[in-house]
Amino acid sequence: MSLVRRTVLSVAVWRLARRGAGVLFLAAAVFVASGAPLAAQAVSSVPHAGYVYPGGGRRGTTFQVVVGGQHLKEVNRAFISGGGIQTKVLRWYRPMTAGEYNALNMKIREKQEELEKSQGKGKVTREMAIQAAGITDEQLREMAIYEKRQADRKRQPNPQIEEELTVQIQIAPDAAVGDRELRLLAPTAMSRPLCFWVGQWAETREQEPNDTTPHPAVQVELPVVINGQIMPGDVDRFAFQAKKGTRLVAHCAARELIPYLADAVPGWFQAVLHLYDEQGEELAFADSLGFRHDPVLYYEVPKDGTYVLEVHDSIYRGREDFTYRISLGEIPYITGLFPLGGRVGTGCNVQLVGWNLPVESLHMEPSFYLGRMFRPVFVEKDNIVSNRVGFMVDVLPETVEKPESNDTPETAQRVRPPIVINGRIERPGDVDFFQFESSGMIVAEVFARRLYSPLDSVVRLTDGRGRVLAYNDDYEDKSWPLITHHADSRLLTHVKGAYFLSLKDAQGRGGPDFAYRLYIRPPRPDFDLRVVPSSVTAQPGACVPITVYAMRKDGFDDDIALALEGAPPGFALGGA
Repeated sequence: MSLVRRTVLSVAVWRLARRGAGVLFLAAAVFVASGAPLAAQAVSSVPHAGYVYPGGGRRGTTFQVVVGGQHLKEVNRAFISGGGIQTKVLRWYRPMTAGEYNALNMKIREKQEELEKSQGKGKVTREMAIQAAGITDEQLREMAIYEKRQADRKRQPNPQIEEELTVQIQIAPDAAVGDRELRLLAPTAMSRPLCFWVGQWAETREQEPNDTTPHPAVQVELPVVINGQIMPGDVDRFAFQAKKGTRLVAHCAARELIPYLADAVPGWFQAVLHLYDEQGEELAFADSLGFRHDPVLYYEVPKDGTYVLEVHDSIYRGREDFTYRISLGEIPYITGLFPLGGRVGTGCNVQLVGWNLPVESLHMEPSFYLGRMFRPVFVEKDNIVSNRVGFMVDVLPETVEKPESNDTPETAQRVRPPIVINGRIERPGDVDFFQFESSGMIVAEVFARRLYSPLDSVVRLTDGRGRVLAYNDDYEDKSWPLITHHADSRLLTHVKGAYFLSLKDAQGRGGPDFAYRLYIRPPRPDFDLRVVPSSVTAQPGACVPITVYAMRKDGFDDDIALALEGAPPGFALGGA
């Protein structure tokens, strides 16, 4: 949690009003003593950053971006996490408001009426009145911009992204590739973060008009990153040359840049990609990649020639914050891996699936990543880095499913809890059976969709006579807010003796991509915390309310204590 001095504070819960629920919230407050070492002036409106365009840049380059938002006039600094990047705020701009436009129009009309009293009605032109009223060329330009914007019936005005802040960004040649956080800093306030990407290929920006024919000024030489914005009803097209045999990948990052748009339905920019040949015939289409919302398109080029890539919103919405970054070329891209995780401290070989990968497998020594159970996996060769995919780590014993002999209860694979089973639903209609003995409470949980496997799991617990004792299809894990298709399974039940656990796909599908991690273990009572808002701004003597959400796991039923960690003198946390 960051305050005016941008001090990083960790928050834990002070006291919860009641126990036993899966998700609870606490209203708390951060107090800043009047003697705390903060700026003495009153806190102005907190800057809001709604989008940044372009949403990234190539390492080793210097360029300008525009941050759209609100309350940006006092911003004097931009900060990008991760190191290797320098920023400089260049200028602020806000379009003319309706009130300002009407005031200038009234001033011109009043001056025209005043002049007509002495020179005669009809003898004074609007241009003469403008000059006599002292209207500047800049004001006239802003009035023309206002009139053009008002005449655009498709435009969707949003005051939260009307202001523009131009920022110069310089990325060091050795800056790490990947996503960063961009924040805007004012003397007494700080914005929430935006995603900003450091890339490794040449970059270009779209130029309008390019709805029907690619703009000739946009030179696309593979590999390249294309930056653009989609306006209402907009379609962007880009032409490029490709040689026979090119294994073309087009990855459009849209939701990766801005996961949610609060006033959009659906609540994000759903990009769609089309690939055409010179005759306009569609060769490939993508609106997602499995259950990743951003589209990824793959096409093996059959002959030398000119090809056209098209991008638009799935239902042709658009606005300034519908930004995208398309990585295009024969680039390495991981689409899946197996197993989906491993045991901490135990080496394992991970099979990779994807396009243009320099290796087919990786040897890993699993370890926790920043204290978390999920770590990124990628491949790198000749300083070229692939996309990142998730890999789960744990301390429990692990095994691999035996697909050739576990399709029935009679041939069920015997396992001993606690255990993590890495497996696949190999083919349509496949069912995996496991037999175990245990006593007491037991958790059976599938991690598949949360690791972007297409598996829609169903688990059943049966006894030796085949009676179904417990069943689960869809389990919603509230600690994964970006998952919109909750399709993993979870059981928490009491057992005593020998049991069978079966796992299958709810739609009867299957294949090599339908991987899973099945946990059979005793409960591990625990909790996750989420703090809203992610940052607060305060002045000396102020009290700032926050909300802390507690997501209880495996029956955790104790009180949870909240504290500020690393807070400077003068900061305190009030109770629930």
